Amino acid sequence: MAGRKQPNWYTERHLIEPLLDALDGTDGWIADLGCGPGALTAPIADRFNGRVVGIDGSPPRLERARAAHPEIEFHLADFHEPLPSELQGRFDVAVSTEVIEHLLLPRALFRAARDTGADRLVLTTPYHGYWKNLALAVTGKFDEHWEVHKDYGHVKFFSVDTITKMADEEGWRVETVRRLGRIAPLAMSMLIDFRR
Repeated sequence: MAGRKQPNWYTERHLIEPLLDALDGTDGWIADLGCGPGALTAPIADRFNGRVVGIDGSPPRLERARAAHPEIEFHLADFHEPLPSELQGRFDVAVSTEVIEHLLLPRALFRAARDTGADRLVLTTPYHGYWKNLALAVTGKFDEHWEVHKDYGHVKFFSVDTITKMADEEGWRVETVRRLGRIAPLAMSMLIDFRR
C-alpha cells in the first residue's frame, strides 16, 4: 500500500486484512457501500487492481475520499432510494464495513447491495452477544459502549441471530460468520459473508 495514507482509525487493526482475505478470489468489480472518506476503499483498490467503486450518502465524506484517492471512482447515493442507474447491475461483490449499525432503516443496505447486481455481500458490524453484553454491564462500560451521548453514532446493535434474520428477510443467506478482534465471545466486530 505504498504511497497511500494508511487509515488511522481502529479498523486498521482488526478489519482490513480479514476483509481483504474474505475478498480473495474476486475477479469482478466491488461496490464499497458506505465508503466514507475511502479509508477502506483504498486498500481494496490496491489489492484488486482498482476494481472498486466507493458509494456513500455524505457529500463531505465523498469530497475527502475524492481528494485523498483521485484514482478511485466515488458516487453519491442514498441507500434508502434505489441506486442511480449507472450503479445498478454493475458489480459482482458488495462490501460494507461498520455501516449498517448507523442506519435507522438497516434493511436499506441489503436492498442497495441487491441493486448493485452483486450476488455476494461481505459486511462487518460490531458484534453483540450475551457474554460481551454481560462483560460490558459487569465492568460498568455499558453506557459508554452504547454511545447514547454521541450524535450520529450507532443506532442498531446486531447479534449473529438478528442480522441473519434480517438478511434472510431481504433475500440474503449467511455463508460464513467470523468474529474479529479479541476472543470470540467478546469480539469487537463480526464479518459476515452473504449470498443471494
